[in-house]
Amino acid sequence: MVMPQPWHMENAARLLILCGNNICYRVLASKAINGRLFEISRLLIFLILVSEKDGYCMNWVVKMIQQVCQVFSVALEKRAFIERMENMFSEVTMELVELVMAGHRNGELDTALRSLNSLLIANAHFHTEIVCIFLKKE
Repeated sequence: MVMPQPWHMENAARLLILCGNNICYRVLASKAINGRLFEISRLLIFLILVSEKDGYCMNWVVKMIQQVCQVFSVALEKRAFIERMENMFSEVTMELVELVMAGHRNGELDTALRSLNSLLIANAHFHTEIVCIFLKKE
């Protein structure tokens, strides 16, 4: 008997992007409503990463996050969500650093370095979009 393996988050994020706004929002909003902050924040980081890798507009992810934030009715919940997402950036970055270190030993250094580089660039582009939104509001 063959047991299915869990999907790699990058592939799950890519599928959500290809499914379109409505389905992507419903999946993310469902996780938010059910208090699954770890899952939603990890998925969002990979949506950001895939957007960078595949050349999608980072503004789309930012708008999706803004929509998901509307699910939370209390400012404290929104803050916890944003903090969890920001912490997840650090966690995923450290995971990729560990892959780079392990890749150096087992020959997969190039793939790990490309993913780490893409995540760092995605992080910068994502935060640039966020800052631009705040500057437009002033």
